Amino acid sequence: MNKWKKKSLLYAIVLFFYFSASLMLAVWLLIRYTKNNTFHLAITKDNASGESSESPIRHLECDSVSRFIRVCIKNSDYEAKYHNTVSITSEGPWTLFTAPLKSSDPDPQKEIQLFAKNKTVTISPTDFSCGTHLIASSLNDDSFLFPELKRAVPNPEYEGRIHLYIEKNGILVVNEVELETYLKSVVVSEMPSSYPSEALKAQAVCARTYAVRAMEAGKKEKTFSDLDDSVSFQVYNNQKASDASACAVNGTEGQILSLPEVQYYSTAYVPGGFNESELFSNKSRAIDFSDNELFAASLEKAPDEGAEYNSPWVRWNTTVKYSEVLNQIEKQYGDKISVLDHVEVIRRSPSGQAVSVQICGDGKEVRVDGEYAIRTVLSPVDTSVVLNNGQEITGLTLLPSAWLYIVSCDAESELISLSGGGYGHGMGMSQCGAAAMAAAGANYRQILDYYYGESELEHVKNS
Repeated sequence: MNKWKKKSLLYAIVLFFYFSASLMLAVWLLIRYTKNNTFHLAITKDNASGESSESPIRHLECDSVSRFIRVCIKNSDYEAKYHNTVSITSEGPWTLFTAPLKSSDPDPQKEIQLFAKNKTVTISPTDFSCGTHLIASSLNDDSFLFPELKRAVPNPEYEGRIHLYIEKNGILVVNEVELETYLKSVVVSEMPSSYPSEALKAQAVCARTYAVRAMEAGKKEKTFSDLDDSVSFQVYNNQKASDASACAVNGTEGQILSLPEVQYYSTAYVPGGFNESELFSNKSRAIDFSDNELFAASLEKAPDEGAEYNSPWVRWNTTVKYSEVLNQIEKQYGDKISVLDHVEVIRRSPSGQAVSVQICGDGKEVRVDGEYAIRTVLSPVDTSVVLNNGQEITGLTLLPSAWLYIVSCDAESELISLSGGGYGHGMGMSQCGAAAMAAAGANYRQILDYYYGESELEHVKNS
């Protein structure tokens, strides 16, 4: 009996220490987990008043991204990603190196030549074998210039390093630059610096989110670049970075939306008749404009004064030639129609955008689906678009937007008359709408919440 008691006591002592150790380990893991997953709470302040906003920002640490973004610089006028030749110079002394294809850093042992400041060098694909990777690096962090590259601003400057990839189709030019520096040249190229500062901040957060998502995708796909500098992604360095764009980027440093994708566009279609309280409460979004007659009636009403920051694109009208529509139908869908009989919007989104258009002729019915396809098929290639202020715009290769209404199809003149509003794809944030909200007193968080829904901002970490 005593022997059994001794064994029981021994077992009890062992179990006691076992459960105590397990409990201590669990507590230690819980403390460590909590420390690694705490978030920082910050209150945004309005620049003008210094008062706290109603919507606090929770900065959630997200996965780290590279400090640098890789931007493919397209050729003049953004015609293609390959360059026949590349002329490059720098404001200070710079060096050209060769490097392995996947390398980001120049190898001092593979220096080709050191060039004096302002020395322009023209590189041709025939100068190097296909598959060669060149890196242009400045000795004093001076900017690079491409004297023959055409952009809206003369001689745009590119900070960071320049990668040149010699391929059979030409030379691929990639600018590796710090993310925040890149954004300063994106914000000014995508939104006028004259817009209110809170709108520019909203644009900065959108642009950073877009860039980070592109960097994440580029990392997985192991491509030479994350995105390019054209409207296919985000326009970069088409305008010189301004104090206003720099302030917007610095004032939102590291902040991105916790969304898998963020889009923005120029000008929305505004039905009109919505007061300021409805603008901030999202009541205007509750109205369903998917009905053709309701949408047409809303076009006849002028939007409120100041809507979309008084953008002239808020209303427009144009005519499109039968022949151009039929050419596009054959080009895009392979259907050859000699006589056009009828064009009709057969489906709209709740916002009023045309989602499906039916084109009839020669006993055939062709259905055009999607905002971009509709804007392409009904593009005013040889006609002008008349804006809300009477200005006439020519040379558009896309219809301004899919917020359109088909007024008439005139068989005698062979013209389709269109009326519409807005400019761009209509997804995400309207830049002009953001400016109007900022002018009415909204801060950038309220602007982002209005267009993307209330969400927390993540704070990117640079690796």
